[in-house]
Amino acid sequence: MTLLYRRLTYGIFIIIFLILAPVVVLYTAGYRYNFTKGRVQKTGILTISSNPRGAGINLNGQLVKQTTPAKIEKILPGDYEIQLTLPGYHSWQKKLPIYENSTAFAEKINLWLLATSSPLTAIKAETTFVSSDQKKLALLTNKKELWVFDQATEKNIFLGQLNNYTEVKINDWSADANLILMAVKSGAVKDFYVFNYQNGSRQKLVNKNFTSVKWDKEKSTILYGLNSQGLWTIDISAQTTKLIDRLAATAFYLNGSKLYYLNGRELRLKTLGDGAPGQLIENLPDADFTVKDQKKNRLFLLNETAHSLAIIDLDRQNKTILTSADKFSWLNDNLMLFYNDWEIFIYDLNKPEPELITRWGEKISSVLWHPQGKHIIFASENKIKIIELDNRELRNIIDLDSGAQAQEMLLDNRSQNLYYAGSYNGADGIFKLRLQ
Repeated sequence: MTLLYRRLTYGIFIIIFLILAPVVVLYTAGYRYNFTKGRVQKTGILTISSNPRGAGINLNGQLVKQTTPAKIEKILPGDYEIQLTLPGYHSWQKKLPIYENSTAFAEKINLWLLATSSPLTAIKAETTFVSSDQKKLALLTNKKELWVFDQATEKNIFLGQLNNYTEVKINDWSADANLILMAVKSGAVKDFYVFNYQNGSRQKLVNKNFTSVKWDKEKSTILYGLNSQGLWTIDISAQTTKLIDRLAATAFYLNGSKLYYLNGRELRLKTLGDGAPGQLIENLPDADFTVKDQKKNRLFLLNETAHSLAIIDLDRQNKTILTSADKFSWLNDNLMLFYNDWEIFIYDLNKPEPELITRWGEKISSVLWHPQGKHIIFASENKIKIIELDNRELRNIIDLDSGAQAQEMLLDNRSQNLYYAGSYNGADGIFKLRLQ
């Protein structure tokens, strides 16, 4: 009896070992039984990090013991609702798939502060214009006063008043972001002024009945003016003008020796100073387009009246794109965004067509790249929002602040603070919103 009992016990332990040993080996190797799918599966890994660190991690509503940054192992394959929470910050949420024997990454997630806008000045701007270095904001009031807001000092500087004119417009900033070109009109007479941000001086350009004046792309003392005789250089330091090309044009864009110009609906290209007529590039839908920029082999024209953007491939590898747009801006030499009242697009110059980022049910007033290129900040009705440029599942859109109506926005050098001109809870001025 004792021998039989021993043998039976011995056999039972052998059977238990033969059953449990593979289970232990599979468990150690990362296999788990998936009760939902009714089979054993190899698990996956989730690597997740955030800025700032220390955010709590929830998987399908269950709090994980770790905080960011974290490497969470042995997760059964499937779709997971992942949420990051940190006191004082907006939560982040995304549905991500976890696959067998692979690692899913959700890294360098920006968490945005729960903050409200604070006023910096009570100046009410009718029109605004961001400088070429994205650090200053020119403001024109209904009293035709010209101010500049400098985000580095968070101060406003008064440059002058042009109330003797019936029409006043901010044309553009110079390449060094120190000079502002203003177009003014009284009756049928059109003049141009240059305001110096550094010393507060102003200079009236020589009146040659220019219809259009633009800054040189590199030299901040040189401008180009167009009149019935042709194209002129304007040297504001020497206070001289010189006719450099005789042509009939309604608008122009100069890139080195290449002169793009419009005569009515015709867009033409010629070499600067060459007496020969320009080569026809494109017949545009109407005559109100102006050439705004050139990147690589693309030419960008905007019709501000019709809110229309034309993108022309000069190599004719892609068809001309005609789309609705109010403004556009660049992240780098390949990526631009443009927007109209209801839509935001990104256009990659390496792709044939723009990508629709969002179509919004409320009017969009301003859009801004985040310098990292992973987010777009936009203002709509009475809110400032940020949208995450992540193609996985739906893009996150977070309300950064409510009650804000932003005309124009800019970021500080470290992208920690957002500045905007407009109104907040009914009060006009310049406002500051902490982001991180």
